[in-house]
Amino acid sequence: MDIFITISFILIALAIPLWAYRIFAASRLQERERSILRRLISRQENAIAFATRIFGFLVVLAGCVFALLYVLAYFKHGQVRPLTFRDAFHQRFYSGFDSVDPYIDMMLYDQIMPIMMLLTALLLSVSFTLVMTALRDIRLIRRLRQKLSRLRQRLSMV
Repeated sequence: MDIFITISFILIALAIPLWAYRIFAASRLQERERSILRRLISRQENAIAFATRIFGFLVVLAGCVFALLYVLAYFKHGQVRPLTFRDAFHQRFYSGFDSVDPYIDMMLYDQIMPIMMLLTALLLSVSFTLVMTALRDIRLIRRLRQKLSRLRQRLSMV
């Protein structure tokens, strides 16, 4: 689970410069090009629908892992008891600040496993959606510029 949280934070850190470049690239477009871009983006899949689809997939995947952990715990102990994240995963993330580490323990390691899996799935889906939406828009802006430059070249030749 720690690896998924780390991947989520890396994706969020990656999304910040991508969105900055997307905003910069969109601001360099002329008003007519911006209106074309808005229409093209509106025809694409909605970011919230994409995030919901990714979240649903991750929840199903987390449910399978959750069921596997409970089955393994039943085979090991002979009973089913609520697992916390700390019981299942023993490696811990430390920030190095004594004032922050108790909050990390409270937010991550003391959570009941299903809640932790849902929070991880939510964080992964949001961070992945931020990155993919920015990349989609950047690619769309680049393609729009290329097509418009080819169109301008054709018009200048005539």
